[in-house]
Amino acid sequence: MNIEHRSIEFIPECERYGSPKRLFTVWFSVNMQVTALLVGTLSVIEGLNLFWTFVALITGAVIGSIFMAAHSSQGPHLGIPQMIQSRAQFGVLGAAFPLLVVVLSYVLFFAANSVIMRESIKAVCPVSDDAAIVIFGVVTMCIAFVGYELVHRVGYVLSCLSASLFAMTLFLALHGSFPEHIWSPALSAFKWATFMLAVTQAASWSIGFGPLVADYSRYIPKTASTAQTFWYSYLGQAVGSLFVMLLGASLSGLLGVSEISSDMRELLDREAGDVRAAEAVAMFCYHIKKCIGAFAAALGGLDTLVFAGGIGENAPQIRSRVCEGLGFLGVEIDEKGNAANAAMISSTNGRVAVRVIRTDEELMIAKMVCRLLEKGGG
Repeated sequence: MNIEHRSIEFIPECERYGSPKRLFTVWFSVNMQVTALLVGTLSVIEGLNLFWTFVALITGAVIGSIFMAAHSSQGPHLGIPQMIQSRAQFGVLGAAFPLLVVVLSYVLFFAANSVIMRESIKAVCPVSDDAAIVIFGVVTMCIAFVGYELVHRVGYVLSCLSASLFAMTLFLALHGSFPEHIWSPALSAFKWATFMLAVTQAASWSIGFGPLVADYSRYIPKTASTAQTFWYSYLGQAVGSLFVMLLGASLSGLLGVSEISSDMRELLDREAGDVRAAEAVAMFCYHIKKCIGAFAAALGGLDTLVFAGGIGENAPQIRSRVCEGLGFLGVEIDEKGNAANAAMISSTNGRVAVRVIRTDEELMIAKMVCRLLEKGGG
């Protein structure tokens, strides 16, 4: 295996080799990273359930990978890097601006990866934070220096190893104890803004590889099938990114923090003897309290605070912890009424009514269907 001696210049036909099949492992392995895992967690953290998160991530990856693979299919025909190809659209001088943007983007991307990978390296080697980042940078630089062939070989090995590791983790995550509403396709669990944000994040992740995707396909002979170049790039990117993002979504929230369960009942039972469960419960209550404060500020105060849903209706400990410290808003609860899951749990001294309202989704669905049928019949 020789060190790559070509840079941004055209790759002569006599130096090209390989088939489009190699592109699958390159783009699959590129997505086997913690940064992609974090992208999958964002929409769950913002309140979208797993069902709609999965739909959003799949939609975004399917759309974004089309543009990425389309650029890849140009590589064998043109034989030059993607950013050099942009001179046709921007001109020789005009292409300098998008080039600077791309360079800055990837410097920041590598910096973020270095910080994230730092903890993984420290878990294997007893080194300092700075040393871990240096190790990651040196290894990456060496692979990039040797170039094309080593990138392909490392990609193949990492695809096999990472796929096995992430597959086992995804299997274990999806077989955890999830509340039923987590997988509910009900529109009540759908948030348009958060859904579109997740679609955009997943799509932009794949589109972000556009400025360099042809750099790997330009070494393939010009006679290679354009369709194969497109589909092997597309499937490597789409399958790889979805694999990791869906895992990130599955591990987010209570399960991701506690490493035990996403069921609040189990976490409350175990928090006294397990610091991870205690941290997950504390994070959950803090997030709710923060949202209450934000809404109170936006609305100019509170008149009524309502607890509903599985946790809101049945977990007096959570209601008590959420309301603790909200006295400045006029929120005070009656602990006896709260412990008994009473419909009204606010104290007589409180200015805000605090209620526990039982939800009946089946009844609401039935009423909506009846109204629609009445309109149709009229």
